[in-house]
Amino acid sequence: MRVSAIAILAALCMVASAETALKGRALYDRKKEDSRSQVYTDTFNMSPNTWGPDATFDGGNQIGLILGFVITGCFMIFAWGTLIWDEKQRHEAYRKLLLQDENYLRTMLRCGPDDFAIFEKEFEEQERARFDTKEAAKQRAELAEIN
Repeated sequence: MRVSAIAILAALCMVASAETALKGRALYDRKKEDSRSQVYTDTFNMSPNTWGPDATFDGGNQIGLILGFVITGCFMIFAWGTLIWDEKQRHEAYRKLLLQDENYLRTMLRCGPDDFAIFEKEFEEQERARFDTKEAAKQRAELAEIN
């Protein structure tokens, strides 16, 4: 019921808009002959020779337009540069943390190259299983049994 009421309201708005667009928009409800003004606009339209000349950008307008585009372009370059620099810093920080963790595993826990190969293999299997729904469901079932 709610949708039909909204649809009816939208249809009424479209009809009202179409009526205004088809007959033209008048400034006053009265006729031109009833006006005391010498200049009277009957309707607004887009017929040829019914509007002023095209805008020209000279002097202060042109300077403002060019300056606005240049400042906007500089801001966009700055924003992209900042994003790239920040991403680079994050990658370096995560790489350092990973090297610290690997160093900890090698020195404190005495993990060898064979252990790292097993870790990498398990990681790759888990990553593959993350996108395979059957494998993910199987892992969830196994974890549910353990818990």
